[in-house]
Amino acid sequence: MAASILKTNVNTKSPKFEKNSRRMIDLITQIKNEEEQIRQGGGAKAIESQHKKGFSQRRLSLFP
Repeated sequence: MAASILKTNVNTKSPKFEKNSRRMIDLITQIKNEEEQIRQGGGAKAIESQHKKGFSQRRLSLFP
């Protein structure tokens, strides 16, 4: 089955499109940076707080 081609009037060269594209890239970059910080345990301050409360990645990894 062949895919249908959708017609569009979007002008990918317009200043508005360029602005929106840059904004979307910035937002995606921000999300990826936040995701990486979460993977690292929330940052140094959060890790320190977790250790003071007795939590650690090693202890959490013991759970199935």
